[in-house]
Amino acid sequence: MLEIRPLQVSDCRAVALAHVTCLRTPFRSWGGVRLLQAHYEMLTRQRGGICFVALQDSQFAGFVCGIWDHHVINQLNYRKPLRLMLYSLEHALEHPAQVGHSLRSYLLRSSGALPYPQGYELRPIAVLPQFRGQGIADRLVEQLIQDAAGRGYDQIFLFTEFDNLPAIRFYTRFGFVPCETADKSARMFRYFIKQNQCV
Repeated sequence: MLEIRPLQVSDCRAVALAHVTCLRTPFRSWGGVRLLQAHYEMLTRQRGGICFVALQDSQFAGFVCGIWDHHVINQLNYRKPLRLMLYSLEHALEHPAQVGHSLRSYLLRSSGALPYPQGYELRPIAVLPQFRGQGIADRLVEQLIQDAAGRGYDQIFLFTEFDNLPAIRFYTRFGFVPCETADKSARMFRYFIKQNQCV
């Protein structure tokens, strides 16, 4: 039996591990997993973002997140600065080459040189390999669409890599449409809630 429910603190370790197992991410390190876990713990507060987990027969199967205030990511800096510094240092020591790229992206977005869309973003979604092909990703996205609509949003956007063909096929089948963006490092899609609900 499939259950979709909001993320709880006790789920955050499993979500962080699923993130590094299923997604293309620079956080494949002990420190990176702990940074992700701290990030997902922030989302349990549902202030600026939310995460839903899928449980198949009470086993963790996957998750999806929606972010509507991108400052939620920076809340870690204020709430857990020492913890964040420690995990960041651990991650930097394990993957020093990624530090420059991450810092450059952060500075570009902070300065407004690389504008980021406002609104409700799907970020990210993952289903563990042993649970794929059962419609769990569909149910997670449907839950996120309901949440966005309930908060008054009329659309959801997301970014995915240009060469991530399975993700592009999934989003297109679901009703997401590609859009132009200033960020040429990834492909952007939008889902128009009212338009798709009327179809």
